[in-house]
Amino acid sequence: MKLTPKQEAFCRAYMETGNASEAYRASYKAEKMKPESVSRMAFDVLKNLKVTSRLAELREIAAQRHEVTVDSLLAELDEARELARELAKPEAMVSATMGKAKICGHDKKILQHQNPDGTPVVPVTRVEIVAGVNSTN
Repeated sequence: MKLTPKQEAFCRAYMETGNASEAYRASYKAEKMKPESVSRMAFDVLKNLKVTSRLAELREIAAQRHEVTVDSLLAELDEARELARELAKPEAMVSATMGKAKICGHDKKILQHQNPDGTPVVPVTRVEIVAGVNSTN
């Protein structure tokens, strides 16, 4: 799967900036485009399978180059949380904890579809009919 030169430039700019609109402006002729149009076009480029695959390749290369692993990221977040504790910065502690949760996939909202006894939850709909009130006396 070969990318066009503009798609490759987009991928590299996106990896640098993390912003699809900026990457689009740097890679395509967008000087006369409205910001909304740039955003839409950048989104379309990001949806392209070849671009998505190339971005995955570039992320893997960057991770290997910097020796980034899940374990190394979790260790860094542990260090950051401990420093936040020492500096009495609860917001930073929460941020580090949520970072760990996200890396481990525990940041998703869990919906309970069973009662504690294992039976399925059955939604109950309640309809109440209220008699009209005559305001003219």
